[in-house]
Amino acid sequence: MYFTYTGIRVRNLERARRFYRDALGMRVVNRGRMDAGGLFVHLKSPESSQVLELNWYPPRTRFHEPYANGSELDHLAFWCRDVRADFGRLLGKIWSRVVGGAPASADADGEEQDIGPPRRGE
Repeated sequence: MYFTYTGIRVRNLERARRFYRDALGMRVVNRGRMDAGGLFVHLKSPESSQVLELNWYPPRTRFHEPYANGSELDHLAFWCRDVRADFGRLLGKIWSRVVGGAPASADADGEEQDIGPPRRGE
């Protein structure tokens, strides 16, 4: 398993693309439409192998949500050859207990991280 890219939510895809191009010198390496209806742009810096994915989700699509401070991080992407084996290995390393019927774990800083669906009221 290895880390491949970071996806962030943006409110205006073109404005965000211009910012990363003009301010940071990043270049578009891929763009497209998601099955869920959103649009994405992949950017890279010339000297880096890391990819930044800008994600825009239009209203009334599955992943759209009103903007809230702190909601920009959309996802961290990891690729693996054997999903079941890597998932089992990962759970074996981080699963510490069950909270409210869902597995819970601690990250590298000891902060609780939930695995699975949100609990009621979240």
